[in-house]
Amino acid sequence: MFKKLRNKFLLINMSVISLVMLGAFTIIYIMTYNNIQNENKKKLDAQTEKLVTIQREIKRKEIGSELKNNIEENGPAQSKKEITNIIGEGGIVTQKISLGDSVSFSVEVDSNGNVIEGHSFISMPTENFKKATEIALENKKNFSTFTLDGKKWQYVIKPSEIIANQTNELPPQIINKVTLINFLDVTDSHKALFKLLTTLISVGLITLFAIYFISRYFANRAIEPIAEAWKKQNQFVADASHELKTPLAIINVNYDVLMANKDETIENQQKWFNHIKVGSDRMTKLINSLLTLTKMEEAIDEIEIKLFDLSIEVNEVMMSMETVLKNKEITLNHSIESNIMVESDPDKIKQLLTILFDNAVKYINERGQIDVSLKKLKRQVKFTIRNSGKGITSEELPKVFDRFYRSDPSRAHKTEGYGLGLSIAQSISNRLGGAISATSVENEYTEFSFLLEL
Repeated sequence: MFKKLRNKFLLINMSVISLVMLGAFTIIYIMTYNNIQNENKKKLDAQTEKLVTIQREIKRKEIGSELKNNIEENGPAQSKKEITNIIGEGGIVTQKISLGDSVSFSVEVDSNGNVIEGHSFISMPTENFKKATEIALENKKNFSTFTLDGKKWQYVIKPSEIIANQTNELPPQIINKVTLINFLDVTDSHKALFKLLTTLISVGLITLFAIYFISRYFANRAIEPIAEAWKKQNQFVADASHELKTPLAIINVNYDVLMANKDETIENQQKWFNHIKVGSDRMTKLINSLLTLTKMEEAIDEIEIKLFDLSIEVNEVMMSMETVLKNKEITLNHSIESNIMVESDPDKIKQLLTILFDNAVKYINERGQIDVSLKKLKRQVKFTIRNSGKGITSEELPKVFDRFYRSDPSRAHKTEGYGLGLSIAQSISNRLGGAISATSVENEYTEFSFLLEL
C-alpha cells in the first residue's frame, strides 16, 4: 500500500515538474527563435534598402549613359531591348557590392521571373543565383527559409523602385520595373537554434533524472512516518482489543455462571457479581485512559492556564503516595525548591506528576529507592523522578512513550497497567509546551525528567 502511495506521489511530482520544465524550455526556445528571426529580418530589410539605394545611383549613371548612346544609334524604339541585352546577354552580370558583415546576396528579377542581375560581395556561381531565385519564387512567400547546397538561406522579396532616366540631356523615362530578392545565410543561426534545442533536451533529461532520485529519496522519507503511524495504529487497535477482551471475558463467564444458578440468591452469588464489577471497572479505566489520550493528542481537552505554585503540587502528589511507599518499604528522597510559580494548567500538571510517581512505584525493585527533585533553571523549571530497579535497555528506551508499551511484559498483569500512562504524560507535556524525556541504566535506575517554560 505504501509503495503504491510512494509511486503515485512520484508520478504526480514528476508529471508536474516535467510540464513546468517543458513549458519553461518551450518559452525559452520560442523567444530565442523569434529573436533570431526578427534579427535576420532586420538584416534583410536593411540590406535591401542599402542595395536599392546603391542600385539607384548606379542606374542613374550607367543606364542613363547607355540609354543616350542607344537612342542616338538605334532610335527610341530599340532602347529598352538593347539595354536588356547589355545587362543580361551571355549570362547574369554579377556586381560585387558590400551588403554588410553578413553573408548575403541579392538578385533582380523581371516580371517574368527571369534573373536580370545578381549582387554579392562573395564569390558565388551564377547557377546558384538562378536556383535560389527559383526556390524563392516557387515558395510564393515574401519571407521564408530554404536549404541550398547544404546551407540555410533566408530571403525576403520586395518590389524595387522603378528605374527611370534622370539625366539632364533626356526627359524622364521608365526603363524597367524589377523585383528584388535579398538572401541571407542563416546556417549559423539554425545551428545555434539546434544546439540550444539539444542543450535544453539534454539538460531537461539530466535534470528529470536527478529530480526522480531526489524525489524518490524524499518520498521514502515522507512515507516513513506515515508507515510508522499506520503500524502504530494497527498495533494500537490490536492492543486495545486484547486489553478489552480480558474484562469482557470475565463479565461473560460470570454472567454464564449466574444464569446457570438462577435459583440461588444474590447473596450466595455475590462473588460472581464482584468479578463482573472488577471486569467492568477494568474496562472503564481502559476506556477512560484511551479517551484522555485521544483528547490530549487531538487538542480536544480544554486547557486552563493560571498561575500556581508548582512546589506545592509536587508535595501534594508525594503525600498522596505516602501510604503506598510505606507499604512497599520504599525509601523516598526529595529535593524540592519552594515557591516555584508557573503559568500552566495545574490539573494537567498534577495528572502528569501522578503518572510519573505511579510508574516509578510500579517498576521499582523490592525495598528500592525513589529520588525526586524540583529546581528552577534560568527560564525553565525541571522536575526529575528516579527509581532504582531493573532499568530499561537502550533498545527499549525509545519506545517507553508508545501506547500499550511495557518494558517488562511478564509483569503486565501484576502492575495492573495498560501501558498508556507514559503516553498520556507525553501528550500532556506536549500540550502544555513542555518536554519529557527518559534515561536509564540497566539494573541500576530509570529516570524521567519534565521541563516546563516559566
